[in-house]
Amino acid sequence: MDKKRQKLVVMIPAYNEEKTIGKVITEIPRKIDGVFEVLVLVIDDGSTDKTAEISLGHGVKVFSNSKNQGVGTTFYKGVKAALKEKADIIVNIDADGQFNSKDIPTLIEPILKGSADFVTASRFPEQGI
Repeated sequence: MDKKRQKLVVMIPAYNEEKTIGKVITEIPRKIDGVFEVLVLVIDDGSTDKTAEISLGHGVKVFSNSKNQGVGTTFYKGVKAALKEKADIIVNIDADGQFNSKDIPTLIEPILKGSADFVTASRFPEQGI
């Protein structure tokens, strides 16, 4: 894998997150060493609020379920969409801001260095989870 040509897709499954989605999107780093493109995908799970509209206003790609299908189905659709976009690396974050987007470069560093194929993290580090 060419380390200089990595494409990162950050996918955000979202359901009725109009209050937080804009902040989550803007906090995603767009320049990361070893990454030539950062693409943000919001997978709207049939929200009844302005989640999709706000996301589009932030210039990201949005895929919408016609009705709420749950996080599992929405996550699956996000992975399929990310692979269709030719993602080398996929990061999944919550739409409500529970994850610190500034940690994405640290999270993907082992992948970029070739020392890991898969990395996971906890949003509850203070609980040892």
